[in-house]
Amino acid sequence: MRGAYLQREPGAVQHDVLIGTYTHRDAEGIYRGRFDDETGTFETVDLAVAVANPAFLALRDDMLFAVNEQMDGGVSAFHREDGRLDLVAAEPSGGSLPCHISAGDGWVAVANYGSGTVPQFTVGAG
Repeated sequence: MRGAYLQREPGAVQHDVLIGTYTHRDAEGIYRGRFDDETGTFETVDLAVAVANPAFLALRDDMLFAVNEQMDGGVSAFHREDGRLDLVAAEPSGGSLPCHISAGDGWVAVANYGSGTVPQFTVGAG
């Protein structure tokens, strides 16, 4: 039999978070937010970067990867530094309506819902 033991650390801790959105209404892209685990409150801080439909995000080291969920799907790569997100690459996702992204050591895989494809991309230094 296996079990797990979870205990919250004492004291308030605030966590910076990144939130992907659908941009067909008021949203403009990826937002920065802050979560306070002592109070359970969340606040949106500001727009980190404007990008189309970044519906799913994946972090890997100093990089953030986002699917651009649209019919002619895309994937975007951003360098993260000092709270900024700088676009370093944008490519077609190899299918339509990308809905999931996973980042590993030197690779990114994207699941395209519309076309049923899962292409893998090599990630390298620019």
